Amino acid sequence: MKKINIIFWFSIIIICVTLFSACKKDNKDFRAQWSGDWDFVVEHYYRVGGSSTLDTSYYLGKISLGNNDDELNVEYRESTLLTLNVDKSGNIFKYFQDPHYYAKGKFEEKVKVHIECGYEGLGSTSRCAINGIRKKGGKNE
Repeated sequence: MKKINIIFWFSIIIICVTLFSACKKDNKDFRAQWSGDWDFVVEHYYRVGGSSTLDTSYYLGKISLGNNDDELNVEYRESTLLTLNVDKSGNIFKYFQDPHYYAKGKFEEKVKVHIECGYEGLGSTSRCAINGIRKKGGKNE
């Protein structure tokens, strides 16, 4: 009878350990799929008063994890860091306290990103379209 009790409790322990390990939360950070080196094409439009300028530039940049669980840091041009929020579907957004600022966008798979950001108001406009393609052979590809 003792042998049956030992086998029974040992079987229960094994089953419980198996179930708990199968239910363990996946700790992989969903944002990691987009971090790495990127090639960016940045189209920047400025308008102040009656004059306007359109500038297109090409940069090697990177995307890295931000401090909060839903943040990504996008370095899309020299000395420019944009911290954005992202959800698990790859939708990009940013909440600004000033309603004149905006940022939104979307990741396509793990290889393309499109971000629009800017400022409109008080007689001026600044819009930026940031299009990125993951660098082949780059970090985290």
